[in-house]
Amino acid sequence: FELYVVLPSYYPIWSFWYVIHFISGTFVMCNITSNFVAVVCTDTSIKGIMLPSTLAPNWHFCSVCETTSPPRSWHCETCNTCIMRRDHHCMFTGCCIGHFNYRFFLVFIIHMLLGTIYATYFNSWFIWENVDFRTPMAIVKLIFPLAMVAFGIDLSVNQMYLILYLIIL
Repeated sequence: FELYVVLPSYYPIWSFWYVIHFISGTFVMCNITSNFVAVVCTDTSIKGIMLPSTLAPNWHFCSVCETTSPPRSWHCETCNTCIMRRDHHCMFTGCCIGHFNYRFFLVFIIHMLLGTIYATYFNSWFIWENVDFRTPMAIVKLIFPLAMVAFGIDLSVNQMYLILYLIIL
């Protein structure tokens, strides 16, 4: 939406600034997607790792997994396994964040923040210019945008833009 609807309303297609914003937006989007996939696909559990059977200093025994666990590893009730250097179980990604996927998660969060700030800035101006807020129905459009379309009160493209903007926000 940002790259194909909002950007062409500000810059002529294939102008210098359009290309700069298109490349940077695509870069951020690809980094968000690839780091999300890396977070989800990287196994952070102690399964398949050869661990000593004796308790070393600062090691503990996990009674659920029935194995010794290194320091800073904890059992996750959701994943039902011990996670190396467990940070937390992320409900957004659906997996534990630990030793092997923490860097992917951090880069994912940073790029998500950049993409959100970037999209919010351009989308706010786009909505402000395209949606008419001077009518009495403007408050109803903002509070119940989907109801306006569902009941056939406002079936305009600008109302659909407003729905997308409120979902993104």
